[in-house]
Amino acid sequence: MARRGLDEPARTGVSWREGAGRFSVQAGAGLVVLLAVLLRTYPISFWEFDELLFAAGVVRFQPLLHHPHPPGYPVLIGLGKIADLVVRDPFAALVALSVVASLAGFVALACAFRNLLGDGRLAVFGALLFYLSPGMLVHASLPLSDPPALALLALTFYGASRVERPSGGRDALVFGAAASLAVGCRPQLAVLVVPLVVFTFIRTGSWRRGSLVLSAFAVVSLYWLIPLVVATGGVGGFLRYQLGQASVVAATDANLARAGRTWADLVLRFVAHPWGMKLLSMPVLALATAGAAAAARRLELRLLPILAACGLYLAFAITTMDPADGVRYALPAAMGTALLAARGMGWLSARPRWRPALAVLVVAYGGGSLAYVAPIVFTRHRVPSPPAQAAEYANRHLPPGTVILYEASLWPHATELVSRFRTLPVTPGLNAYFDRPNVPLYLFADGGSERTGAQIFSWPESDAYGKLTRDHYRVVSLIPLPPERRYRALMGVYRPNRTPGGQHWRWLDTTAEIELPDVGARSAVVRLALPPDYPLGSNDVTVSVDGAPAAHGTVRPGEPLDLTVALKAGTNVLRIASSKSFVPAKLDPRRFRDPRRLGVMLVSVEQGG
Repeated sequence: MARRGLDEPARTGVSWREGAGRFSVQAGAGLVVLLAVLLRTYPISFWEFDELLFAAGVVRFQPLLHHPHPPGYPVLIGLGKIADLVVRDPFAALVALSVVASLAGFVALACAFRNLLGDGRLAVFGALLFYLSPGMLVHASLPLSDPPALALLALTFYGASRVERPSGGRDALVFGAAASLAVGCRPQLAVLVVPLVVFTFIRTGSWRRGSLVLSAFAVVSLYWLIPLVVATGGVGGFLRYQLGQASVVAATDANLARAGRTWADLVLRFVAHPWGMKLLSMPVLALATAGAAAAARRLELRLLPILAACGLYLAFAITTMDPADGVRYALPAAMGTALLAARGMGWLSARPRWRPALAVLVVAYGGGSLAYVAPIVFTRHRVPSPPAQAAEYANRHLPPGTVILYEASLWPHATELVSRFRTLPVTPGLNAYFDRPNVPLYLFADGGSERTGAQIFSWPESDAYGKLTRDHYRVVSLIPLPPERRYRALMGVYRPNRTPGGQHWRWLDTTAEIELPDVGARSAVVRLALPPDYPLGSNDVTVSVDGAPAAHGTVRPGEPLDLTVALKAGTNVLRIASSKSFVPAKLDPRRFRDPRRLGVMLVSVEQGG
């Protein structure tokens, strides 16, 4: 039996022109469906951390100021600037760019799958599976680097699917240029693109086409690399910029962020979660497994470069990338899963009674995905994100001269969205203004609050929010900090922690010191706590005021303890000493990477009771 060529229609008796016409109709129908979904789900406000940094980069490309953040994203910024010339708003420009890129990416991916599978219907179904997956429905229209980069990656796959044709010189140039642009748009894709170029070159075995690919890649890369090198201070500055980012990624994404996660958890996060809950992900992964078996049995080597490159990227993501961002980071590899799922549908369609079910299967999956992510995507289309709501409230209602103290995850939201006020991180801000009662202080908090006077902004809770996002910003609070609740951290006081439900605390070292301002009160209440899973049982604590013991008590897990201490006139230094402490990284290195020494949790200090 003759082997079917790459561009030959799947059905015998169908001319290529007729097959192309059918494919155009099928792809057009899929495009209409995707456009309708995107127009009902795109966001109306900034939401995620990186979005504001990209928008700031569109306004002015300053990578050393994290506009945008490392590793720079020069192609995205260039495309964003072009879009901004039309819409005159960096947020709207990036959203429009993502919507257009997702539509173009769908077409490019369908064309690539058609070349690889030889069946236009399966190609459209596979591309729809990817673009209607829960992971893509959440991210396809966000003002991030991912949607344009994925579109360029799909175009790269298209070039790779055609480069081995006898007349593949022009396709080789497209392949090389698209591969370079994908890396320039999202440099992390180099982990996938470089192996793909190598594997495709090995597959084709043509030095001429390989040289064309590399030439196009090199020339296009110079166009976007030179502005980034110049903006980072020359070659030396560029190397320091990138090496600094690499060290941060190694210390956080590949280390601290992975604490407490088993390999099974990581595989689930990067492989299954992009496809949604079990009811949605299991059929897709089952189809992909069937497709892999069918491709292996028939030695369909034309699929190997893309699948191998996606596999290497996925392995790299699982072993080094931050699991909190796992769904977004896994989307490039999910294209390979979609290709295998389409191949699995081809195995089913070989049985006539299954053919009508394929369209039903894809439509059902898309509908289920949309229903699953509805609490996120429909809400963001109607209601600004909680950080944007909080910023709007602050700009309208807070008095002039207010200082806003932001938690780390809200740094770009504070600096970009409430720029009419002075903004500072929590600890430096409290230390600077703890004894200035005439300055209104507000905490911009990523989470809820139980404090009287706090303004809380939220989106609905859902399983999709926890699985498909970094699980930040669903609840955001603006919390007033009156003088009687302020203090300056002198030693042994760690960063703030907060939950969406409003619980908040700061871990203390074995010995910690804070300074209270003079507000005229003669007593203060220090609230301490321990988590329910505290490994050392209870903990005895002594609070001293200016060196003299003032209160003593035993803190038990899950039971907050209030200690009242007498104050002297003027400022007072409180020392909080714990009898026990532990270092999580030493207690259980497999579960924890936290090197801090932890005694008890400081919940609050309030003068005057």
